[in-house]
Amino acid sequence: MTRPLRYDAMVEIRMLNLDECRHAQGVAIVIDVIRAFTTAAVAFDRGAASIVFVATTPEALSLEAQDASLLIMGEEGGLPPETYDFGNSPSELELADLAGRSLVQRTSNGTQGIVRCAHCDAVFAGGFLTAAATVNAVNALRPDIVSIVNTGARGDWQADEDQALADYLDLRLRGDHPDPAPFLARVDASDASQRIFRNPARAAFPAADVDIAMQLDRCDFAIAVEPQGDRLVARRVSIAP
Repeated sequence: MTRPLRYDAMVEIRMLNLDECRHAQGVAIVIDVIRAFTTAAVAFDRGAASIVFVATTPEALSLEAQDASLLIMGEEGGLPPETYDFGNSPSELELADLAGRSLVQRTSNGTQGIVRCAHCDAVFAGGFLTAAATVNAVNALRPDIVSIVNTGARGDWQADEDQALADYLDLRLRGDHPDPAPFLARVDASDASQRIFRNPARAAFPAADVDIAMQLDRCDFAIAVEPQGDRLVARRVSIAP
């Protein structure tokens, strides 16, 4: 389906899941609300200079071996390996001093989507914290195709917290200004939120992570990912609307 963006053009907006995103074209917005790209946004908010996205822990450790100043954050099976400096938790980073630091992030969904979309013309890591800034950055590129990737969805499984942002960005890219409340409510009501993060028996998964993930437009920057040699490096970018 073709839909108009705010500029005078027609754009094809494609909704893809993690299994499909190798076929993404144009500008890709790769979404992981709970929690990869909420965590990445908080890291940049805390002063991080860059984040290298990788698919595996061995890749992360190899980069750290080459540069001991790098910090590793992320998870395997939801929890951080002992070799990581931080988990995939935005609330854990809220008080971290990351000024000028470079990080490596590996997660089970979000960073996998980034790696699989590396062939696209441009790639952004999407969360609610950076929603408006991401729309501005994509609009500035005037793409013919926007691929919105729900990394929490694969096969028959649907991560509604990610689809909520996908649906919200779809409307925003078409120039609409929907009430964000129903979309944020879907994050709170999602399976991940209710079954894991708001479950008192799952103390390793703090409810505060979901609360932070729902902070719409907290950040005035988008997270843009570009290849640098054999690395996929994310940095914050701010584009005026």
